[in-house]
Amino acid sequence: MIFWHVSPSRRSGPFRRERGYILLFALGLMAVVATLLLSVTVSLRLDAQLLSREKTALQEEYLLRGAARYAVMQLGIASAVTTLMPRPSEASMRNWVLWRPNGSVYDAVLGTTKVLVELEDVSGLPDANMLSSQQWERLFLLLGANSPEKSKVLTSKVIGLREQLGRLRGTAGFSSVRELLDWEEIPLAMRLGETKEIPQGLKHLVAVGTRNLQVNLNSTPLPLLQVLGNVTDEQLKQLATLRQSGPISAIDAQHWIQGTGLRAQAPDAQPISIRARLRLASSQPHGMALVAMIASENGEYTVIDQMMDQGTIGR
Repeated sequence: MIFWHVSPSRRSGPFRRERGYILLFALGLMAVVATLLLSVTVSLRLDAQLLSREKTALQEEYLLRGAARYAVMQLGIASAVTTLMPRPSEASMRNWVLWRPNGSVYDAVLGTTKVLVELEDVSGLPDANMLSSQQWERLFLLLGANSPEKSKVLTSKVIGLREQLGRLRGTAGFSSVRELLDWEEIPLAMRLGETKEIPQGLKHLVAVGTRNLQVNLNSTPLPLLQVLGNVTDEQLKQLATLRQSGPISAIDAQHWIQGTGLRAQAPDAQPISIRARLRLASSQPHGMALVAMIASENGEYTVIDQMMDQGTIGR
């Protein structure tokens, strides 16, 4: 009788391979599951962080908007005090800081948070809703349009947008300067400026909602005067010289403006539009800020436009 002997290693070989495949498959499946769980965990943590940041940013924005209303109140107080003309020697005036739109920075303390408020008189900036086609063409050339034809194309687009918005809303057109600054039909450098070639962009040179086309001979940017009227280079040099001597007198202003087609504000006129830049005292100087446009009518101040802005305005 012949007996066949089968070694244990041969008999278990296929089973060992099967068990090995199963083990590898299980390990692979565990790796996939672990990766998915890690991905979900990381995603949830990121979502929570983003939600927290968005909540903080929203809280800061509402706080800054509240500070803009506080600035309106302070400007109203300053206007009332100016009208009353109290003697500076009066006790109530000795330690009272009146808010003036002269580039100064003031503190607004809301609860436990301090907000820095910089006020600038921008009464000499035009309302974008009131610019004519010719003025828009000149403005785009000032902002770096490489030809009159390119300027005409941009002018046609921006006026078309303004008219479309006006028809939809039944208003003058743009409701905020942000609608211009976010409109990608206009090159970014033209909108924001702050480059070597275009130091001042649309955000520095126009306003929305002021209903103003008058210029301020002491503060309106000199190149903008050639956009708004018929001003020669020689006249600009004369005005620059007059500005160096201090506030321009009524006589000098009347003499200079003749034949330019410009309408100038009275030298002693109160500001009709003020740009307020507000940021938390704890934030970076050139970080996120709220830029509010404040208009004055008969001594009453109101916020007519506001937007969050990264970086400085008017520099």
